[in-house]
Amino acid sequence: MATARACRPKPNFPPPATRASTWPRSLPRRLPDRPSGLLSAAFTGRAFLCPFFPAKSRRRRRPYDSGHREPYRKAGVMRIENHRIPGIWHRQSSNLGAAREKPPVVIVLHYTTGWNDKASRDWLMGEAGGTTNRGSSAHVVVDRDGTAWQIAPFNRTAWHAGPSRYGELQGLNSHSVGIEFVNAGWMKPNGLGDYIDAYGRRMNDRALKKAGGYILAPHARVGSGSFAWPLYPEAQLETGLEIVQALIAAYPIAAIVSHEEIDTRGWKTDPGPAFPMARFQGLMGEAADREEAYVVTAGRLNLRGGPGTAFEKMVPPGMLLRGTRLRVLKREGDWAFVTPERADGEEGAIRGWVHGGYIAPMIAA
Repeated sequence: MATARACRPKPNFPPPATRASTWPRSLPRRLPDRPSGLLSAAFTGRAFLCPFFPAKSRRRRRPYDSGHREPYRKAGVMRIENHRIPGIWHRQSSNLGAAREKPPVVIVLHYTTGWNDKASRDWLMGEAGGTTNRGSSAHVVVDRDGTAWQIAPFNRTAWHAGPSRYGELQGLNSHSVGIEFVNAGWMKPNGLGDYIDAYGRRMNDRALKKAGGYILAPHARVGSGSFAWPLYPEAQLETGLEIVQALIAAYPIAAIVSHEEIDTRGWKTDPGPAFPMARFQGLMGEAADREEAYVVTAGRLNLRGGPGTAFEKMVPPGMLLRGTRLRVLKREGDWAFVTPERADGEEGAIRGWVHGGYIAPMIAA
């Protein structure tokens, strides 16, 4: 009585003994003696399914997880539509305030104090991410490979800044966009060649270099001595720069700041000395170089001596009429320091402050 032969594909060319140079490297020199469920026959372009061993079922993903791991890369300039960035993963965190009437004027940059990408994202999503976090969120999380996840629309208040102040602005959550970069933050040396992060996780020099490298730098808010600060990969920074550029183009952004410099409690350190803050803040200068003419959209707009309603109106002219063309010289919070244009398009001699919500960029015909 003949015995059943193992289920396996038959190669359509001679075995490696006669044509070794054409045998695919990914295949073993000798086929297995027993069936193994799903055998891939790369050399025939077919897959062979053995009926005796069912293939493994695919793991079910969480309903909010698209599964995409590719970073956001799209031809052209990243843009914002309806307070979202088209083309990137987005869901909504449970930890958000109400929609705000005024646009954001500050961008606050953070690190997540963790290495785990999706875990950081899910934590900031709160209940919507399947976690117990009920007190923090952000607008965007940027992974180390350049992947971006938007977890709040930009017209909603996210809880990322905490007790904070920047200039005359207090409570930056209501005035800003929060961007979180996946990074462990400071790591203390233990004297045995290892570095320990804020949550007690330990890595040695070799592991840190494999993860992308690090710098050693002191920081008074952490303690005495020097600490390891993991570097930010270039792919992560490039995505962050694209997002910031899109925000500057869409909203009256007046400043790009670190969480450390706005924190009023005195213990925040993010995004840390390994982060190229000057590179991001330089985008504000580029935006100023590209500043175009603005036009008054209100029926009558007060021109004041300072950035606030407490300052008196400039006399003359006191008020600017709808359609008046302006040049924006600088911004402070919701206010813009402007000069009305003369009929010949040159800047006038009068300068003053107007509320940025009542002016709009001139659009070329």
